[in-house]
Amino acid sequence: MKELLAYAATFIVALAMFGTFFFIVKRAREETNKVVNG
Repeated sequence: MKELLAYAATFIVALAMFGTFFFIVKRAREETNKVVNG
């Protein structure tokens, strides 16, 4: 049970990091488009 909990916690942390990274990349791309188009 403890192993499963540790695995789940690791998965959640990795998912959160991936989501944050994806959000930052998306924002950066939008800012770049503004500069290029503007």
